[in-house]
Amino acid sequence: MREEEHEAVKRAFEHFLIDSKYYRVGDISASNISGVIAKLLEPVRSAWRVVGITEAALTAFEQANFTKPETKLTRAHKIDHRATIEELLKKDNLANS
Repeated sequence: MREEEHEAVKRAFEHFLIDSKYYRVGDISASNISGVIAKLLEPVRSAWRVVGITEAALTAFEQANFTKPETKLTRAHKIDHRATIEELLKKDNLANS
């Protein structure tokens, strides 16, 4: 991992620990935290490769004559980012786990 990527992961984790306190008192949603974490991890995103395409994405491209569809296409996940963040937020002491 490059130094820039390492620093991005470190900042994202530190931010997550701060946000988790606000989440527990209801001041911020898991969805908002997920968005912030994704933004902080942008320098690391270059590591992602496309390894497949879903049937829904292929259909959207076909309907758009294989140009950029009007609907937003996102990388598919077996578990939604927001749900993952929410599960992590439920842990009492993530920094020491």
